[in-house]
Amino acid sequence: MPLLQTFGDVKKSRAIQVAAACKDSGEFALLVNEATDILLQRGDWPGTVVPIRVMVRQGCVVWPRYVQRVRKINRCNVPLKVGSIWWDFVDHDSYLNYRGDLFYGTNSISGYSFNRPQTQHGVLSSQGRVPTYNDIPSGTSYYVRAYALGQADKGKTVTLFGIDGNGQALRHQDPTTGDWFDGAIITLDVPFGSTSVFVQRIDSVLKDETQFNVPIYAYDPVGNTLLDLVIYEPGETNPSYAKDRLFSNGHAFCSCEFTVIAMVKLAFIPVKVDTDFVLIPSTMAIKMAIQSIKFGEAGDAQNQQTFLQSAVNELNRVLDNEQPLQDTPVNEGFMGESEGIGLQNVL
Repeated sequence: MPLLQTFGDVKKSRAIQVAAACKDSGEFALLVNEATDILLQRGDWPGTVVPIRVMVRQGCVVWPRYVQRVRKINRCNVPLKVGSIWWDFVDHDSYLNYRGDLFYGTNSISGYSFNRPQTQHGVLSSQGRVPTYNDIPSGTSYYVRAYALGQADKGKTVTLFGIDGNGQALRHQDPTTGDWFDGAIITLDVPFGSTSVFVQRIDSVLKDETQFNVPIYAYDPVGNTLLDLVIYEPGETNPSYAKDRLFSNGHAFCSCEFTVIAMVKLAFIPVKVDTDFVLIPSTMAIKMAIQSIKFGEAGDAQNQQTFLQSAVNELNRVLDNEQPLQDTPVNEGFMGESEGIGLQNVL
């Protein structure tokens, strides 16, 4: 049996009795999703941290929808440091002088000797979140096309927020009232719908829920070429992807393309249909988290905390069984600190 269960598997468990809701109701799906989201925030459980290989372009990587955050990363079997969004605001001179994990060799500060690497392999610096995998090339403006892959999605809309070809905010006019609002609306059609104006930059996107994927392209009418920007999944309504830039010795990596291997924490994506995976590897933990939610809604904070602690303890047992400490070749941290994955705590 797979480590992660499907929503259909959870429907067959006694979580139904705890939830006191019909298995096919929206209420049950909401409870399972809320329980999953709560527990994902409290630990890196088995099945929720996985290795993936991705392509780096122009020194940057945009992570797939299912990636919440990068835990570890290496290039050509050489580990890179994972920095947060604050990396660009660090006093790097002080950091390089006093941190002992960036340079090989031996140094002494105030009589204290320690080993330090002499060359910095690199750092992954967070660039925040973006709505597309690829950007419209800097200094250019293209039309943006959205393709409907099925008749059922005709008439659905994708709204782009950003800058038009004249450097002004993208806007649209309500055909009924004549009022102007932010965003350029693309109405899906077969084969495609398009913006009526050139687009220079996309900052955010709102999309109707669809039945098929929605490919988005930038179209250059002069060269009659298409540049792929992103493919949205049916359930994405406010798409957002983590973006990182790779630096080496304080400089961005070259413009060449290369691959890296990363250990990533999976992002919470709500389940909707029976074949969707529930990202918590224990039905018992899900039941306890649902009970915690119900006690919280009833104003019983003590039992809310008790059942949440029990859910985390249950997941710790799964973690210990799946990844025994004596077999894990990393230092064990607490609540995501230090070097690796350790037992978690609700507090």
